[in-house]
Amino acid sequence: MKRRPPRLSDVEFRHAIDDAKERHRLSDIIGRRTKLKRRGAREMVGLCPFHTEKTPSFEVNDDKGTYYCHGCGEGGDHMTFLTKADGMTFGQAFEALTGNHFPVVSEAERAQRKQQAEEVTARRIQAGRRVWAGAVPAAGTLAEVYLRERGIRMRLLCRDRRSVKRSSGTTVCSATFRRSTNGTMYSANPMILTGRAPLRRSRSAT
Repeated sequence: MKRRPPRLSDVEFRHAIDDAKERHRLSDIIGRRTKLKRRGAREMVGLCPFHTEKTPSFEVNDDKGTYYCHGCGEGGDHMTFLTKADGMTFGQAFEALTGNHFPVVSEAERAQRKQQAEEVTARRIQAGRRVWAGAVPAAGTLAEVYLRERGIRMRLLCRDRRSVKRSSGTTVCSATFRRSTNGTMYSANPMILTGRAPLRRSRSAT
């Protein structure tokens, strides 16, 4: 009697699927069904294999391992495409990905792609941190004017290092002026951040 292989845990199962997908470029699999052209550094585009169209709206991203059609809304990954476009069962799709049915990405290229993806992620995180570090608090700017006009009365946090706290716990911004995105200066000296204190445009600020 043939013994069944041990059942994988959910985590092991997910790792097995991910490893199978990483062996192949999604564009190689989808390219059998529709002609793809590179658009930009990361994406490829072509006519959707799921519906008739004249203008390409079907995008494939090998780095993410995903596809999406802006025309009919079809989207997914390697497994999704094989089950929907080729009519395979989930098990058949997995066997196809673990076999030699499609061009296999070498271990060296897979390692390089992983390193590049990590570098891109690191750069995005650094860019996000720079934006956050240079962000101006909403209190005393046009952003607060907009919020108050929309009826939002929540207290705004003050990230200014010169801010002080009263004994009541209310935060006060001690900065005299804040510059808005269009260069207009607004007075906020001092303004308790409850949304009830009106902003005053200053003509003397430079």
